[in-house]
Amino acid sequence: MSVASVHTVARDADGRWELRRQAPGSDLAGLVLEYMSYVEPTGPLLRQRQVGRTSIPVIINLGPAFRIRMGAEGVWTTDCDSFVAGFDSGFADVEATGASACMQVDFSPLGAYRFFGLPMRDLAGAVTDLDDALGRRFAQLATRLAEAGAWDARFDLLDWFVRDRLNRSRPPSSEVAWAWRRLRASHGQVRIGALARDLGWSRRRLAERFSIEVGRPAKTAARLMRFERAHAAALAPVAPDWSGLALDCGYADQAHMIREFRQFAGLSPQACRTAVAPMPDVGPIREDGEAP
Repeated sequence: MSVASVHTVARDADGRWELRRQAPGSDLAGLVLEYMSYVEPTGPLLRQRQVGRTSIPVIINLGPAFRIRMGAEGVWTTDCDSFVAGFDSGFADVEATGASACMQVDFSPLGAYRFFGLPMRDLAGAVTDLDDALGRRFAQLATRLAEAGAWDARFDLLDWFVRDRLNRSRPPSSEVAWAWRRLRASHGQVRIGALARDLGWSRRRLAERFSIEVGRPAKTAARLMRFERAHAAALAPVAPDWSGLALDCGYADQAHMIREFRQFAGLSPQACRTAVAPMPDVGPIREDGEAP
C-alpha cells in the first residue's frame, strides 16, 4: 500500500526551500502521524527552534549534516546526519550546514516503540544516529532513497520500510495504549493518580511502563500534551486571552503556563507569537486513533 497523495506542498517565493507533506495510510493511524520532505537548495541557511512535542521525529538526511543544540545551555553537535529525536521535555535548535535535503517520519511514541523495538527511555532526551538505532537495513534504505530521485518514489520506499518494520513488531501493552488514549483525549488533563487507579497499578508502575514504552513518565507526557494545546493556541492569528488560555489548558494560572513555555519552548507565550518562523504554518499534525 502506498502513502496518500501529497496534501501540502509549500514553497518559498524566492525558491529557497520546498516542504512536502504526505499523510500515511489510514491503517497506520496512531502509529505514523506524517511523512515529510524538506529541500533548501539556495539562500541563507536557516536555524529552526524545535519546541517540545509528543511526536517522535525520524530524520533521514540526503544532504550535509546538521548542527543541533539541545536546550539553551546545550553544546552544539556538528555532525548529525540521519537521526531520531527521542521523547523529550525541552527544546532544541537545528541548523543546516549546507544545501539541505531530508525526509522525515513523525511517529506517535507508541508507534516509535514498535518501529525501533527498543525501550523508549534509551532514546529519550537525546539525538540518536539511525545507523546505531536501526543498523544495516537503514543504510540500505538511505542509499535507495538517495538514488530514487523522484519524491513520489522516495515516499513509497520510506512507507514500505516503515510498514515492514511495524508489521514485524510487537505491539505496546494494552494498558499503556489505553492510558495514552485517555491522556490524549483530555489534552493531558486526566490526573495521573486516577489513571493508575483505573489500571490497578501504582503510580510508580505507571511511570516505569510509560518510561519504557513512551520514553518519559506519564506525568511528563501529560505536561507536554497541555503545552502542545497551549502552544497551538498561542500561534493562532488572533492573540488569545492568556489567563483564559492557561485555565482552559489545565494550568493553575498564567504564571504556571509561562513557566511551562520556557521549559518546552525556551520562550514566553508572547515571544512564541512574535518569533520569526522560518516556514509558514502548513497545518497541524493530527493523531487519529492509537496503536492497538
